[in-house]
Amino acid sequence: MKKSKAITLLSLVLFVLTVMLFVTFARFPVGIYNFNSVLGAIETNYDISGGKTYTLTLAEDNNEEVEDINSVISTLENRLNILGYSSYTVTAYKVIDEGVKDYDIRISLKGNNATDTDINTVAAFGSIRFFGDNTEDPTTEIMVDYSAVADSQYVGEQVNEDGSTSYMVSLVFTDYGYDTLKKAMNNASTEGSSNFYLKIMLGEDTIMNSQLSEASITNKTVYLTSQSVESAKQMALCLKTGGLAYKYEVENGGEITPLFGENTELKLVISFAVLYLALIIGFIVAFKGYGLIASLTLLTFMVAQLGLMIAVPGIVLSIAGVIGLLLSTILVADGLILTIKRIKEEFALGKTVKASVRVGFKRALIPNISIGVIAVVVSLALFAITGGALQNFGAIMAIGSGVAFICNVLILRMFSSLIMPIVNKKEAFLNLKREDV
Repeated sequence: MKKSKAITLLSLVLFVLTVMLFVTFARFPVGIYNFNSVLGAIETNYDISGGKTYTLTLAEDNNEEVEDINSVISTLENRLNILGYSSYTVTAYKVIDEGVKDYDIRISLKGNNATDTDINTVAAFGSIRFFGDNTEDPTTEIMVDYSAVADSQYVGEQVNEDGSTSYMVSLVFTDYGYDTLKKAMNNASTEGSSNFYLKIMLGEDTIMNSQLSEASITNKTVYLTSQSVESAKQMALCLKTGGLAYKYEVENGGEITPLFGENTELKLVISFAVLYLALIIGFIVAFKGYGLIASLTLLTFMVAQLGLMIAVPGIVLSIAGVIGLLLSTILVADGLILTIKRIKEEFALGKTVKASVRVGFKRALIPNISIGVIAVVVSLALFAITGGALQNFGAIMAIGSGVAFICNVLILRMFSSLIMPIVNKKEAFLNLKREDV
């Protein structure tokens, strides 16, 4: 490659890498929005950011024995997802006390945004029941939810004529639900009343109670209103899923302290910054020019790995994931050192710089492939067959191992091909010596 072409391509690559490094750490305004750095955009778990924990204990007046606790956990997780929670764990455990047969359930959530009313809604008990007649507090039960509700979603906010804001929920009826509701409204009309009131209850709790007219029903859909986003989303969840088949009592949340105390996120960022700085200094001191090439490869690995942690759905960084980041960093550093040593060995045996680089990369290829493939396969296996912390570790380690393999095999060679034509005294720049063995 000609020197001028190498300079142009290297300048372009370094510009892109600089921009990527900038957006990884910097936060800045973009119009009316604020750009959150790549680091800030990575979702962290409660063992890093702190959070809340709730305990669900089977109520004494629960009438049915819990036959499948995994089904209960799956239902709770689904409801947390509907409410917008993404970083949480739901675990069941047995109290050691003699005579206790049923499981308690612990819900742990990231941050302090979890509300007691959300968790009470998630753990609500009972079936949806519909009451409707011409009284303001209807007592005539007209249907139950098992075949009446097709769907329910939080729609958004609306500004009322008086300037106040309310929050809308859509309730979509099935054919059965719509026909039953229309029949009840017609019955109220034949009794000489132009008013029809609909009350919806979940177990013993009233979700909504308001006047309803035929004009308010569009395509089998009724739009309900609430006074807050939180209560609207809770209403939509209740209407969509009903309640649990078992009655639990919720012990309100206790605080979860991050594993390394306050500002754990900042401490981890500083620790990794020190680690990367130490690696870069070590590479440059030990290998000079090739240390610089390895350092550029290492920085590329870092921004690519962090970017993929945002791009891949469901990745949440926990302490186990931090260990995966650390191991994958060691993996890429080890591969870089291996390749550089192979090049130095070939030059010490009498080959030219160009031949040493070509053969050194060739000799390092098989070890790098072997290590990379093994690391990715083991990480994916951990992700597939485990859960909790090990699954988190496996997911992040798999991403890191894959990026490390690409950096060791391709990115290092790319930087080498771009920088080599630019330097004049290649042996001195690359710190290659004939006496090295």
